[in-house]
Amino acid sequence: MTALGRPAPQNPAVWIIDASDANRAGHIELRLHPDADPAESYRNLVWRQPPAFAAPPGTTTVLDLGEGVAFVVGGWYERNPRRGYGWLIRLPVGIEHRHGGITGRAA
Repeated sequence: MTALGRPAPQNPAVWIIDASDANRAGHIELRLHPDADPAESYRNLVWRQPPAFAAPPGTTTVLDLGEGVAFVVGGWYERNPRRGYGWLIRLPVGIEHRHGGITGRAA
């Protein structure tokens, strides 16, 4: 179990997808539930025109949205694979987008 009380992922790897171009083009929409506090990071995701990708089962998927922001995917909806849910996060200082993914840099 994780600290959030969820089952631990089967595969500890993280699948990082460069979604910065799609985000800038307006193809990614992160929706806050109307009753939710805007300070909460939980969001629903709609990705119009997503690329064909398949993260290995049990792998955590992170969308690099660019500008120091990422979205940790909690899951994709079976009925509509372009929709999902997860958590919006700010990347720590020292992490930047480079060469199609998130990399660390020396401080």
